[in-house]
Amino acid sequence: MWTSTNNGTTWVEERWLPSGRNYSLFGGQAIDILPSGKFLVAGQNGVVSDSIPGNRWASTYSQGTTGSFNKLDFADCANAMAVGGGIIARTNNGGRTWDQIVRQDFINLNIQINSAAFATGNPAKAYFATGAGNIYRSVDMNIPSPGLPTIDPVYANANEQMWDVATSGNDSVWVCGYSSFSVAAASRSPKVFRSTNGGNTWTVYNGFHTSTNFQNFRHIEFPTNQIGYVTGTRDTVWKTTDAGVTWNKLPLPTPGVTPQITYNDMYAMDANTVFLVGNGFPRKVVYRTTDGGNSWQDITGNILSIFPVGNFNSVVFHDLNNGYIGCAGGFLVTNNGGASWRIEQSSSSTNHTSIVFHRKSTCRNSSG
Repeated sequence: MWTSTNNGTTWVEERWLPSGRNYSLFGGQAIDILPSGKFLVAGQNGVVSDSIPGNRWASTYSQGTTGSFNKLDFADCANAMAVGGGIIARTNNGGRTWDQIVRQDFINLNIQINSAAFATGNPAKAYFATGAGNIYRSVDMNIPSPGLPTIDPVYANANEQMWDVATSGNDSVWVCGYSSFSVAAASRSPKVFRSTNGGNTWTVYNGFHTSTNFQNFRHIEFPTNQIGYVTGTRDTVWKTTDAGVTWNKLPLPTPGVTPQITYNDMYAMDANTVFLVGNGFPRKVVYRTTDGGNSWQDITGNILSIFPVGNFNSVVFHDLNNGYIGCAGGFLVTNNGGASWRIEQSSSSTNHTSIVFHRKSTCRNSSG
């Protein structure tokens, strides 16, 4: 809006809504002055703001989350975040209410937040992986609303795409990704980026397959500070037993079977028990290992008969028997280790892209 204090001779632009909110750019459609002298502006989607003459504008307006989210993570039973595009949603009460941070600079520069993770049990410290080759860190992620956390880059390489984040303890963090299209096809490769000092410095492991055999790494899990798993395309999973210093290729879950599977999610329940969900049209699979990836069991069960259409996007297990899969248009549950599955949520247009437990007591899912 524009204001004048000299009968319209000169005008000054003012922002009547706070920045960094998911309603910051909503338009104003009505303005009035109350008998008390307070200015009141109302506009799009019910947004309201007010000010007394000469003071800053203020708004107590709140709008629920409106983003398309790729990843969900809980620091504890109360604090969680969901991320996607240039938007971060936060809760500090276990998901009953959420506030939303809009990074307009990310949106303007087409920086997509692909994943995020809290430092273990620390709601103040969080890491973010982006498709533009940047890793970001916040050390005040739990600052109460309407305060905005500081989220600064700690690593940047425009020739990479960062896809997922894993943490162990307060200072160990790993990010997986792969070469962007700016890199010649013959030189493209997946990579794992590792920091042991909270993101201050990073080392890069790139001893994976390159060129026509390279994978798109999209998911990384570290159930302990030494043992980790990373996967993505080409039906392949890699494992480290030395905190990411070296990596070894595990036996393929389905060697020689085509089309190869792209794994859309991975959940490591402990150092030896890992679950995978993936798609390779017309195939859809759910796999489990209980021996650290030396062998894999197909626990897809009856899913293909009860849910023939829609990709598998996310997976989490409470224990060996009780598990959940988020799908494109549905939500699946097993209580017998995958011997049989049922549709917990009827088919819809919702795309369940991430699902997590915290302390094996609370289940949350996010939708893209």
